[in-house]
Amino acid sequence: MLSLTPTPLSLVSLLAVYVGPTTESNWVILDRLLVGAYPGVNDDDDNMSLLWSILTQKITTFCCLQVEYPDPSVTEEMWRSGKAIRPYYKDAVDIVSHVDQMRAVAEPGHVAQYSNVTTSSKLDFVHVPIVDCSVTDDTTIIKLCKDLVARLAKVRLDEERRTEG
Repeated sequence: MLSLTPTPLSLVSLLAVYVGPTTESNWVILDRLLVGAYPGVNDDDDNMSLLWSILTQKITTFCCLQVEYPDPSVTEEMWRSGKAIRPYYKDAVDIVSHVDQMRAVAEPGHVAQYSNVTTSSKLDFVHVPIVDCSVTDDTTIIKLCKDLVARLAKVRLDEERRTEG
C-alpha cells in the first residue's frame, strides 16, 4: 500500500526548498512570492547585505503591512537614534539604481552577476498599514491580494514574452 505520509527526511528536504534568502523569510510561491520580517536594520553593512540577498532573488515589489513604516519625513538621524525605523525601501531603490548604472557601463560578459536584480523602472512598493497584532477589514485584504496576483501574472507574462522572443 502506498503511504501518503512523507518521511521526515523528505519533509525536511521539501521545507528547505521554501527557506528564503534571509533568516526570517520564506517562499510562499517558490521564486515568485517571498514573505518575511521587516528587511531593514540600522547597521549599514548588514542592511545592504540583507536587501541585496532579497533583491538578487528577482524581487520586484516590496509589500509592507506595518502601520509603523516611516513616512518620507523620517530622517537618518531619527532612525539611527531609534526614534523611527529605517525606511528600507529607499535603500533598495539606491541599490537597484546603482545596479542600473553598473549595467550601463559594464561589458556584455560582465552583467550576468546582476541578471536577477530588477531594474529601477520595475521596482515598486505597496503599503497596506495594519496596526501591529491587529487585523484590517476584508475589503482591504482582498484588494491587496488582487493587486499581488495581478503583479505576479504580469511578471509571468513578461517572462513568457522574453522566452518567445
